[in-house]
Amino acid sequence: TVSLTLMSSQVEPRDVTVIQLGKPVGVEEEVMDDLLIFPNPTHGSIQIMSGNPINELRIYDISGRITDQLTGAGEIMLTINLEERGVYYLEIVSDQGSSLVMVIVY
Repeated sequence: TVSLTLMSSQVEPRDVTVIQLGKPVGVEEEVMDDLLIFPNPTHGSIQIMSGNPINELRIYDISGRITDQLTGAGEIMLTINLEERGVYYLEIVSDQGSSLVMVIVY
């Protein structure tokens, strides 16, 4: 629970209470048992190896925007390059499920 007061020169101050129930703060990392992503952290090039064909790969920036997407790859090994430094989230989807993994590029 968080309590905030919003103030503006155009309206009276308003109290706002935000309550988050049943959900952890942040992004929980899910990892499939047969998934290997290395190196992490990296200078930019990442290997993704899976025991199941990868159907889709989405790359999100720290703000949650999709920066790149591969669909229908069906590969069990991929190499991707992340050009800019920062924190990224890779969502890897296979027939067995999906994984969300944080990757750091320095």
